[in-house]
Amino acid sequence: MRRAALLASALLSSSLALSASCSTDLGDLPARCPDGQCPDGYDCINGVCALPGTTVPITVVTLGNLRDGDLQLVALGDAVFIVWETYPYSELGHAIVARRMDLDGAMSEPIVLDDAWQADPGAVEPFFSVAAVGPDELLLAISSGPVDDDPRPRMRVFSVDVSDGGGSEPAWPDEVRMATIGYGNVSQPRFIAKPGGGFQLGYFAGVASATETFGRLAVFDLDQEGALAATLDSCDAGDSACCPAHHCYDSARTEGIAAGVERTFYWQDQAVWVIDKTRPSCLLTSDPVEGEPDTAEELFFDALSLPLAADVDGGLVFVAPSARTGDKLPNAPASGPAHLRRSALAGGDPVELGELPVVRDAPRAAWVLRDEAHGYLVSPGEFVDAPSLSVLDVDITTGAATEVASIDRISSLEIGSVTAALVADRLFVVWLEVANDRAVIRAVVLPAP
Repeated sequence: MRRAALLASALLSSSLALSASCSTDLGDLPARCPDGQCPDGYDCINGVCALPGTTVPITVVTLGNLRDGDLQLVALGDAVFIVWETYPYSELGHAIVARRMDLDGAMSEPIVLDDAWQADPGAVEPFFSVAAVGPDELLLAISSGPVDDDPRPRMRVFSVDVSDGGGSEPAWPDEVRMATIGYGNVSQPRFIAKPGGGFQLGYFAGVASATETFGRLAVFDLDQEGALAATLDSCDAGDSACCPAHHCYDSARTEGIAAGVERTFYWQDQAVWVIDKTRPSCLLTSDPVEGEPDTAEELFFDALSLPLAADVDGGLVFVAPSARTGDKLPNAPASGPAHLRRSALAGGDPVELGELPVVRDAPRAAWVLRDEAHGYLVSPGEFVDAPSLSVLDVDITTGAATEVASIDRISSLEIGSVTAALVADRLFVVWLEVANDRAVIRAVVLPAP
């Protein structure tokens, strides 16, 4: 644990030093106040001199770089854990790190969830997923490329006791090797908590047989502690017919497979696995019936759409984002309304529910369901460097949407990703800001609108 303590100390020191030195992003605010001193009429709020009562985002950490999917948020008790990754090729080396944020915005020191996973410093992964078990325990899944002659990706689940300074213990006895269409074809895994207790973990694998290439959702059944609910079959490399999970669902995707599990949620008794963010689809899986094969429904959406939830009328509600303008690149301005639509499981064209204000596809909007009919959608709107984030209250049954909050970022950096969580009566919004020389994670806690 000595390396973990040194890593946490380095992260905190780096964050404080960089946040104090990067004063070009203050906008109209007078100055940073690392010593707590401000001009008359201003308070020192989260390290910035601001008018009394101003909501000033909290700087969680400043890093050299961070990919958009490597910032995650998980609710645990009356708090959230803000989780990010440092990379094997970085000065800090590979680790999964978190800070606890309470309802009042107070934060813990950095907690190293895991720094023992062996990762290839020449690869862009690992990928990870976190899930809450109890008041002091998290589950952590890590997938990564091989570090030996076997070309297949590796995956394993760990248990982390966050009450004792972090550090992981294996919840699985061994790594599991996943199917691949070639070296580097590693996927983003994702947990889903089962309504009756326990978890499932989904991994979307690329499979290459002698005649075709296709995608397969591999689903692992886990108990409440993250352990495998039953033993797994052992698969040989190159055996495309063998699936090393408890349940395996073939996808209709036949293009080159480079997709991960982007989101998960439940609809009635079916788990919904949202695959990919560029060409999204949903695989709906039910609890298996003994003696019958595993089956799944797959529903495809327009490119760049964001599936949100299932509504009471039996359809999957999604956002078709606003159109890109100019050169059409992901960081180009967006223009025109976004659309809230419903796709019926029985097929047919989507039903238009209503128009939304401008919602970009990059960064993807954050979505938090607050009851069966409403949720919060958080997005920067038109520009990737928008000065504020808009919080919309969306009725997924009627399509009605109202802006209920606006979060001033007090920064001119581009937004890399946005995530949010609802805990008790507080809305946590956490986002990633990126520049050529740094990545900054920032957060606010608001009374739930």
